[in-house]
Amino acid sequence: MNLWIISGLLLLGVACVPGVGGQSAGSNPLNEAGTASEEEVCHLGVVNCTTLQNYPSPVCFNESCMNAITNHIAFEFHAAFKYLYMGAVFGQYIKERPGVAKFFLEAATEERGHAIQMMDYLNMRGFEYNENFRFSKDNLWKINGNHVTDTSDLVSLKIREALQEAVNMEIDVTEKILKVVAKCADDYHAADVFTNPILEEQYTGLRKLQGAIRTYDALIKGNSGNEELAEFIFDKKVLKGEIL
Repeated sequence: MNLWIISGLLLLGVACVPGVGGQSAGSNPLNEAGTASEEEVCHLGVVNCTTLQNYPSPVCFNESCMNAITNHIAFEFHAAFKYLYMGAVFGQYIKERPGVAKFFLEAATEERGHAIQMMDYLNMRGFEYNENFRFSKDNLWKINGNHVTDTSDLVSLKIREALQEAVNMEIDVTEKILKVVAKCADDYHAADVFTNPILEEQYTGLRKLQGAIRTYDALIKGNSGNEELAEFIFDKKVLKGEIL
């Protein structure tokens, strides 16, 4: 690495972590040839470098970025659990909406996949985390702006209510992902992982949900306000892959 690159990093306020790899905050990062080794560059480019047991070299990461990713995992599991529950509700014989049930169960798998992807990423970067994810029904469900404290009430959940809840949840998760990307502004690889494909999938999924709501409303209007018939037709279209 050339001297002007090192100078640029220092102007940005990036410094070595004291006591790591023999470097102190005020030591010269250049070797006799006027260049920096890969390990020393690593110290300059992040806020935390540590030497882990059995690792060949220091593992470097931006700690605020890694913490933001760790905290976000809970929101992905939250969304996955909610989709799983909605899928189970519409799969019951008293509801019998197999298309909608299939969609929500697949959405649950996708959100869980995001959480696993994030945990794998933290492991790859060498960030140690110890989280205990817990979910309470008292704050998990909120339909039409009202908290649902008794999940047995969800048996009466309508398709449109579920779709709108999914839209609200996806908007909330997307906003939280954008905050993670902002926290990872100085960690280009982490920001890129969250931007593509995760953020792209969020926007694509949100657009599909919004379109599905418009289609559902059109079905009700076209069937003289008969919501049960509209639900039946909508579910068949989802099952055939015509919607969502």
